[in-house]
Amino acid sequence: MDLASEAPTIGRATAPHLGRLNADTPLRPPAIALDGTTAGTFRVAAASMIGTGHLASGHPRQDAYNFMVGDSGRLYIAVADGLGSRPVSQLGSHLFAESVLLAAAEAEDAGTGEPDPAALLRQASRRTAELVEGVYGQDPRAAGFVGAVAVITEAGGRLARIGDVSAFSLVDGEFAELFAADEGLVNIVTASMPGEREEEIELVDVPPAPVLVLGTDGLANDLRNSGNLRAWLGERWRVPHLPFGVGDALRYRRQGSHDDRTAVVVWRGTPPTAPSATPVTASPAASLTASATASPTSSLTASPTASFTDERGASFAASPTASFTDERGASFTDERGASFTDERGASFTEERAAFTQEHGGAAGVGNADESGAEQADET
Repeated sequence: MDLASEAPTIGRATAPHLGRLNADTPLRPPAIALDGTTAGTFRVAAASMIGTGHLASGHPRQDAYNFMVGDSGRLYIAVADGLGSRPVSQLGSHLFAESVLLAAAEAEDAGTGEPDPAALLRQASRRTAELVEGVYGQDPRAAGFVGAVAVITEAGGRLARIGDVSAFSLVDGEFAELFAADEGLVNIVTASMPGEREEEIELVDVPPAPVLVLGTDGLANDLRNSGNLRAWLGERWRVPHLPFGVGDALRYRRQGSHDDRTAVVVWRGTPPTAPSATPVTASPAASLTASATASPTSSLTASPTASFTDERGASFAASPTASFTDERGASFTDERGASFTDERGASFTEERAAFTQEHGGAAGVGNADESGAEQADET
């Protein structure tokens, strides 16, 4: 059983499944990560989700992300993707994301001007290699990964990367990729960390767009290759999301899309207003509000038409405009679309001709619909 999702299915995608876990996998991050907050003047929400390929093979999620805001107001973002050919690449990607923020905090404390994202990337790569070998006892090459570091301000920012982690600006529902997309086969990278060379680092400017999206290739390739997905996410991410909103957006199913997906979405400035949600009602003409009174008095005015029974078995008959108050001060009015208020302050309107009001223990409202079928509403 799973929760319903608004994310689309594109093409003949495989059915969702629980997947499996390989034995002896101690360095395993959670399969799903969600996060979101107001960071200085920015709104940020992020999600990272294991891909169906890793679910089926029993391998862990190899993507990672993290972000922080400095005292300067700059927003720092790290995104990484472990290389599938390396046995503990998930360790490298997660340590890298953590190390970027430590390097950014040191740069903030130093106060030497605008931090260089390429320098933060190199510093984080070195620290990752040291931790992989010195703390975890693994060969740093076994933890290989690609990654990106962004330093963002209100005026723009800079972005550095090694490998195929990518970034997009989003303006009026249209995505624009900041790095030049690689041509040829996907998931083939020629540069990775640790052990990167200076000339392999790519740098781009970040425009002052209202929305910025950093993502691993599991998301980037789908955005490049699916117009339907670009249109759907472009409209959806125009307005700020909470973490579960971004997580649900990444639950789309697309034919041929099996890799981990990670997105860090940044909104700057005053966002547009989100469209109103479609009203949801529990039953025809039913509504719920709150108000109540409580007193020990009881009174009843009734004439035959609608009938009521309390927990003591007492029956009451009421005309279409009858009203009464029970022993705890709950008042009722039956108008063949009857409205009443119980002792907990819940006010109900039901298109019903008969009600049974239960007053003891686990309080609830039982009622009969036009067909005579009994229903129960939890209050």
